Amino acid sequence: MNNIIFGVGMVTLFTVCLGYSISRARKSKKYTWRINTWYVFFPDKDTAPDLTKSKNLKKLGKWNKTGKQLYSIKGNATLTKEEIAREIKQEYKGIKFDISNTSELYNASIMFK
Repeated sequence: MNNIIFGVGMVTLFTVCLGYSISRARKSKKYTWRINTWYVFFPDKDTAPDLTKSKNLKKLGKWNKTGKQLYSIKGNATLTKEEIAREIKQEYKGIKFDISNTSELYNASIMFK
Protein backbone atom coordinates (compact mmCIF):
# COMPACT_ATOMS: atom_id res chain seq x y z
CA MET A 1 0.00 0.00 0.00
CA ASN A 2 2.84 2.38 0.82
CA ASN A 3 4.47 1.74 -2.58
CA ILE A 4 1.25 2.69 -4.38
CA ILE A 5 0.90 5.93 -2.40
CA PHE A 6 4.57 6.75 -3.02
CA GLY A 7 4.20 6.05 -6.76
CA VAL A 8 1.09 8.22 -7.07
CA GLY A 9 2.82 11.01 -5.14
CA MET A 10 5.89 10.92 -7.40
CA VAL A 11 3.81 10.98 -10.58
CA THR A 12 1.77 13.90 -9.21
CA LEU A 13 4.92 15.81 -8.23
CA PHE A 14 6.46 15.19 -11.67
CA THR A 15 3.29 16.38 -13.42
CA VAL A 16 3.10 19.55 -11.33
CA CYS A 17 6.78 20.39 -11.95
CA LEU A 18 6.46 19.74 -15.69
CA GLY A 19 3.33 21.91 -15.92
CA TYR A 20 5.03 24.73 -14.01
CA SER A 21 8.09 24.58 -16.30
CA ILE A 22 5.95 24.70 -19.42
CA SER A 23 3.92 27.65 -18.13
CA ARG A 24 7.12 29.59 -17.29
CA ALA A 25 8.58 28.87 -20.71
CA ARG A 26 5.41 30.11 -22.43
CA LYS A 27 5.45 33.37 -20.48
CA SER A 28 9.14 34.01 -21.14
CA LYS A 29 9.81 36.60 -23.85
CA LYS A 30 13.12 35.04 -24.85
CA TYR A 31 11.81 31.53 -25.40
CA THR A 32 9.94 30.57 -28.55
CA TRP A 33 8.51 27.18 -29.29
CA ARG A 34 9.03 27.25 -33.03
CA ILE A 35 12.41 27.28 -34.73
CA ASN A 36 12.58 27.88 -38.46
CA THR A 37 15.44 26.77 -40.65
CA TRP A 38 15.87 28.98 -43.70
CA TYR A 39 17.90 27.88 -46.72
CA VAL A 40 19.58 30.41 -49.02
CA PHE A 41 20.73 29.09 -52.39
CA PHE A 42 22.85 30.94 -54.95
CA PRO A 43 22.29 29.47 -58.45
CA ASP A 44 25.48 30.91 -59.93
CA LYS A 45 28.45 29.02 -58.55
CA ASP A 46 30.97 31.70 -59.56
CA THR A 47 29.29 34.62 -57.77
CA ALA A 48 28.12 32.79 -54.63
CA PRO A 49 29.32 34.80 -51.61
CA ASP A 50 30.35 33.39 -48.25
CA LEU A 51 27.54 34.38 -45.87
CA THR A 52 29.41 33.14 -42.81
CA LYS A 53 31.91 36.00 -43.06
CA SER A 54 29.43 38.90 -43.20
CA LYS A 55 29.13 40.89 -39.97
CA ASN A 56 25.71 42.29 -40.95
CA LEU A 57 24.28 38.85 -41.62
CA LYS A 58 25.63 37.45 -38.35
CA LYS A 59 23.12 39.73 -36.59
CA LEU A 60 20.36 37.46 -37.90
CA GLY A 61 21.88 34.30 -36.43
CA LYS A 62 24.49 31.63 -37.04
CA TRP A 63 24.95 30.75 -40.69
CA ASN A 64 25.90 27.21 -41.69
CA LYS A 65 27.60 26.44 -44.97
CA THR A 66 26.20 23.23 -46.45
CA GLY A 67 27.92 23.50 -49.82
CA LYS A 68 29.51 26.15 -52.01
CA GLN A 69 26.13 27.56 -53.03
CA LEU A 70 23.83 26.69 -50.11
CA TYR A 71 23.63 28.21 -46.63
CA SER A 72 21.22 27.64 -43.78
CA ILE A 73 20.27 29.67 -40.73
CA LYS A 74 18.16 28.63 -37.77
CA GLY A 75 15.93 31.36 -36.48
CA ASN A 76 13.03 31.78 -34.14
CA ALA A 77 9.46 32.59 -35.16
CA THR A 78 10.30 36.29 -35.68
CA LEU A 79 12.92 35.73 -38.39
CA THR A 80 11.19 36.17 -41.74
CA LYS A 81 12.07 35.49 -45.34
CA GLU A 82 11.72 39.18 -46.17
CA GLU A 83 14.16 40.17 -43.43
CA ILE A 84 16.80 37.73 -44.69
CA ALA A 85 16.28 38.81 -48.31
CA ARG A 86 16.58 42.51 -47.39
CA GLU A 87 19.85 41.97 -45.53
CA ILE A 88 21.38 39.86 -48.31
CA LYS A 89 20.33 42.40 -50.97
CA GLN A 90 21.96 45.22 -48.98
CA GLU A 91 25.16 43.27 -48.44
CA TYR A 92 25.51 41.67 -51.88
CA LYS A 93 23.85 43.83 -54.52
CA GLY A 94 22.95 42.24 -57.85
CA ILE A 95 23.53 38.62 -56.86
CA LYS A 96 20.61 36.25 -57.48
CA PHE A 97 19.49 33.90 -54.72
CA ASP A 98 16.53 31.83 -53.57
CA ILE A 99 15.21 31.51 -50.01
CA SER A 100 13.04 28.71 -48.68
CA ASN A 101 12.24 27.10 -45.36
CA THR A 102 11.56 23.70 -46.89
CA SER A 103 13.97 20.94 -47.74
CA GLU A 104 13.16 21.06 -51.47
CA LEU A 105 15.69 23.86 -51.97
CA TYR A 106 18.28 21.82 -50.10
CA ASN A 107 17.57 18.75 -52.22
CA ALA A 108 17.63 20.76 -55.45
CA SER A 109 21.02 22.23 -54.58
CA ILE A 110 22.57 18.77 -54.63
CA MET A 111 21.84 18.58 -58.36
CA PHE A 112 24.00 21.69 -58.97
CA LYS A 113 27.16 20.25 -57.40
